[in-house]
Amino acid sequence: RHRTVERDGTAVRVWPVVDFTLQEIRTLDFGSWFDPSFALQRVVTFQESLDLLKGKAGIYPEIKVSEYLDESATGLDIVEEVHRVLVSNSLNTPQGQRETPVVIQCFHPEILKRLRTLSGDAYPLNQLVWTTQVDELLTPEGIAKVAEYADALGPTVAMLLQQPSTIETARQQGLLVHPWFLSKKVPARFRNNSSYYEHLLYEVGIDGLFVDDPDKFPRRQSSEASAN
Repeated sequence: RHRTVERDGTAVRVWPVVDFTLQEIRTLDFGSWFDPSFALQRVVTFQESLDLLKGKAGIYPEIKVSEYLDESATGLDIVEEVHRVLVSNSLNTPQGQRETPVVIQCFHPEILKRLRTLSGDAYPLNQLVWTTQVDELLTPEGIAKVAEYADALGPTVAMLLQQPSTIETARQQGLLVHPWFLSKKVPARFRNNSSYYEHLLYEVGIDGLFVDDPDKFPRRQSSEASAN
C-alpha cells in the first residue's frame, strides 16, 4: 500500500493518508511510537477533537500543505473544509470564540489569505515563519504585509532573540507575537522551563508560546519575574 517517491535523490517509501479509508486509519496504534504509556491510542478526526474540547479549552490547529492533499488529487479543498467544520460548530461566532477560542496557524501566506477571505475576522490567524522565510516575512515590509491578512506572527524563539526589533515592529502593525521552538533546549542560565518561559513572556515581550509542557507555562507573573 506504499508509494515510492524520490527525496533528495533517494527513493523512499511513503504511506499518504489519502490512500487509506478512515476505518483503516482508526486501526492504527497512534501512540506507542511516542511512548509505551500511549500505546493503542487512536487517531481522532477534527470533529471528534472539537467534541472533546468545546467549552473546555481553546484550539490552535495548523493547516499543512502537501502534494497528497492537492484538491485536484483528492477532490477536497482543505481550507474550505477547515472553515466549514468551524462554522458547523459555531466557532466562527463571538459566543463560540468566547467559549472555545480558535486560532488558525500556517506557514503558507496564501492559505491564510484564503481563510481571511472566507472567515473575515471570525477567528484569528497566525503567520508561522520557517527558517527559509525570514527574508520574506521578518523585514519591516514583510511584517506590514502579514498584518494585512493575519493577527499574529509566529517565528521561532531563536529568530526573535537574534532580531529583537521584530517584536516592536509587529506591535506597530497591530500583530501579536506567538513564537515556537526550533530547539527544545532551555538555556543553562535558567533554573527550569518555567523561569525561561517567564523571561520570554515578561522580559522579551512575547504574547504566547508553543511549548510541549504547557503546565509549566506561567499563568501569572511571579514575584521573582516582577523583581527582574
